Amino acid sequence: MPRIRVIVEDDDGQPLGSSPEQVYLLDSVCQNLDQIEASVETFRIAALPALEAKLIHAAQHEQVEQEKKDTQYAATEQPPSP
Repeated sequence: MPRIRVIVEDDDGQPLGSSPEQVYLLDSVCQNLDQIEASVETFRIAALPALEAKLIHAAQHEQVEQEKKDTQYAATEQPPSP
């Protein structure tokens, strides 16, 4: 049975999340075009929501970290002299 292995990485090639690799088994033997199309569609329906959630979680985490850095920088910056 064919399978698809997906690893989501950041821009530096580091895996995102605690379980970086997901393996999806395709439903059929994929011996003809109809079977391949059906298996890929089933994969898409099963895999894309989880992948999208992982990407959204990573983007939110990055945004929170950037806001923390911005807040720390603003707190240490001296106000201009009059």
